[in-house]
Amino acid sequence: MLDMVQPPVPDAKFKRLVERWRVEFGDPPRPDAEPDLHCINYQIYNMVLNAAVFKLIARSRSLAARRADGSLRVNGLFHRFIDTNYMHTQMLSLRKLLENRKDPPSDPNKKDNSVYSLKGIVDDVLENIQLFTRENVFGVRGMCLDAEVCEALVKAKELGLPLSTCGSIRLAASHDPFWIRQLHKTFNQVAGLDLSSTAASDSLSDESLAWVNHEMHYLWWVYEHCNKFIAHAATESSRRQLAEEYRSFAFDKMDQTIERLCRLASFLDICLVRDTSTQYLPLVPGDPCEHMDVPLVETVHVDELRREWRAFDQEVAKWSESPAVWRGGPPPEARPTAPGTRSPTAGDPAAG
Repeated sequence: MLDMVQPPVPDAKFKRLVERWRVEFGDPPRPDAEPDLHCINYQIYNMVLNAAVFKLIARSRSLAARRADGSLRVNGLFHRFIDTNYMHTQMLSLRKLLENRKDPPSDPNKKDNSVYSLKGIVDDVLENIQLFTRENVFGVRGMCLDAEVCEALVKAKELGLPLSTCGSIRLAASHDPFWIRQLHKTFNQVAGLDLSSTAASDSLSDESLAWVNHEMHYLWWVYEHCNKFIAHAATESSRRQLAEEYRSFAFDKMDQTIERLCRLASFLDICLVRDTSTQYLPLVPGDPCEHMDVPLVETVHVDELRREWRAFDQEVAKWSESPAVWRGGPPPEARPTAPGTRSPTAGDPAAG
């Protein structure tokens, strides 16, 4: 009787793609391995954690004590550093996720520049959209299509397969009526179909594809902003090629971008690839607000910080001196070394 309800056999190409996407999202590449630290979900986890910490900083800044004139008693340089580096870090993280995919070379002797890329998965999905049928989606998960027949088998206690638990009945997940119905429901929502539909040939809706394209179009502009303003020092004429609304990037737009990125990744990961739920804000051990009420240094040590600033200021001033000021010519490390000889400061512990 079990032969009547075996999982469908998925298309071979679709199976290979899904196996690849699962690793790129965060599944271990081998049973004895850990997820790659550069996988897509780990990249998103770091972005969301940065966003959460920055919200604490921004909120604490607004709650800081005020001077007599009403201005906040915060160090402007310190917070400028935080703001700038937060935006640059998040922008570069977005850029990594939106790079074109680079595959490992077939020749092991060639340089390997392969990368994990959310855009790479989106490109794959759009290029192979005809493979996203209900039959293939169930097949790669090893799930049967017919929940009613499986339910009848459960009630008849005729299912002697590897065990998992569903309520008080023990049965294989591939034949579990509850999870079969859940996957049908998810697929119907993504495909824009009636929730009662179970046809094996059903495929994704045009509306779902249009939404993916719309989100990628928005993220492409963010990618271009990063290229012009963060990753490269674009000229004014180059920067003008950006749409005006993307020539500046405020904190609220960053929040919106991270949310849209998470929703897109979640749609691909949960609905199309792994059927798993993801919490993008990592669990932080302890109290994330611990010691937030403690200043960086006590008042008695502030003069030490001033001396540190002045010492660095004096050091930097030397970097712009004319070579004529250098006594005896350029510093030893800047002097050309004759072929076959060693620089006196390069790797010689007795130099000087």
